[in-house]
Amino acid sequence: MAEKLFKFANTFAFLCWILLIVFPHWQHTNRVIIYATAIGLSSLYVYLIVTNFGKTKGNFTTLRGVTKLFEDPINVLTGWVHYLAFDLMTGLYISTHAFETGFHRMLLIPCLLLTFIFGPAGWLLYVLLQILVYGRWF
Repeated sequence: MAEKLFKFANTFAFLCWILLIVFPHWQHTNRVIIYATAIGLSSLYVYLIVTNFGKTKGNFTTLRGVTKLFEDPINVLTGWVHYLAFDLMTGLYISTHAFETGFHRMLLIPCLLLTFIFGPAGWLLYVLLQILVYGRWF
């Protein structure tokens, strides 16, 4: 079951990323991604939390505790879905903000690709480019 949910979440997020990168200015892109993330990935995340809460040992207060949490494949899946949802919403924010501020599309694509693969690194690149290329801070 966990493997099927993992494949579903990855495919679902990947399709949203394709939409965001290839069709960022399509009038329905933002709406599709918001609902896909809210209904799809976030619902899956909540389902995994609710159905598995308290079933594993570990905690968020120490590195050892977090390591213990992630010994369980369901917890790894839950954490992965969390990453997928937040990275996608970060990509949506970057894309929307870039469109509103006239950020060049050729600079946007590497930011989105990096966000897709390495989350915060893509956000960092976007912020640095806003500062270095456009001389503006949000």
